Amino acid sequence: RGGMQGFHFAKRSAAAFNRLGGALARDWEHRALRLHQEFVAANLSAGGVADLLSVTLFCRLMGGYA
Repeated sequence: RGGMQGFHFAKRSAAAFNRLGGALARDWEHRALRLHQEFVAANLSAGGVADLLSVTLFCRLMGGYA
């Protein structure tokens, strides 16, 4: 949706999120919500990400990491 500018924003944002520990970081939920809000404000959608996130969270809960 966002063309190359949106692509680069998403790529930089994901890299920064992962650099700070991704979903294993202590404050990941707060940072993920803030990032989501930035994507919504920019009218960006990383299709399929919600599915992957839900599976990741499920696996994390099943592994006892929650």
